[in-house]
Amino acid sequence: MCDDISANPTHHREDDCNATTGTCLSLPHSTPQQRKPRRPLPKTTQRRPIYAHPKQNAFTSEETTKMSPRPTWLHTRSTELRAALLDLGLTITDTEARKILDDKLTEYTTLMRVTRQTAQRDFTDERLLAFAQSLAVSLSDEAPGADLIEFERAISMPVAAVGLTTAALAEALKVAHINLDDKEAVAGLSLLSTLGMITADANAFLVPTPRPLLLRIARYLDGAAASVTDGANLPDGLDNTHRQHFADILAQDADGIRALANTDDGDTPTLWRTPNPR
Repeated sequence: MCDDISANPTHHREDDCNATTGTCLSLPHSTPQQRKPRRPLPKTTQRRPIYAHPKQNAFTSEETTKMSPRPTWLHTRSTELRAALLDLGLTITDTEARKILDDKLTEYTTLMRVTRQTAQRDFTDERLLAFAQSLAVSLSDEAPGADLIEFERAISMPVAAVGLTTAALAEALKVAHINLDDKEAVAGLSLLSTLGMITADANAFLVPTPRPLLLRIARYLDGAAASVTDGANLPDGLDNTHRQHFADILAQDADGIRALANTDDGDTPTLWRTPNPR
């Protein structure tokens, strides 16, 4: 048996003994513990990169908010159009200015058969000013801000034309409603209410009507027709196969009402379409 020279009486293995000296070195040790194998990460799990500093991360929310996109052509030109109209004594919203310019570009590209970028380049500062002046004239004909109930009723409107106009306004209001456009819905309801009150005052076959009211209604119908053509949601009961026909009827009503508003004194107004063709 080997002499144990260790100060601590611990167990040792036989192969720790020195065969020459006959002594046995007892090294203190403990029974090794077996480590549990590491569970492999799922294949779908991806390690996120660790950054030394938050600013090294892609874009922080603070940095993203500081970045602003370049102003678009429509944004810049609508601001300039509003300023030009303001100099002429008229005020429109930015949304209205953008829609007017967008419709003008679409009309130009269709007539001239050019791209939208070409139409934007052709719309120079001089053309913008001329367009603002012509727009101011047409808008002033609508007597913005005036009380149409108290306005001069210079246009003699047949009762049948009143019926067509009322129906057209109702259809345009359906477009505003289905597209959740509260502003357009309120504007249309206001026109419909004014037309109804004026019609209620009539005592004959012809209804004396303010010319600005008819021009406002015509512009409202034009806007609804353009919205439908551009892909707006259709009222319930209409499918996409009838989209263009619906837009064409609204545009036809707008043209007919505008022609009625420009009827010379003494001329007998005529209907622009048959209400119920058979």
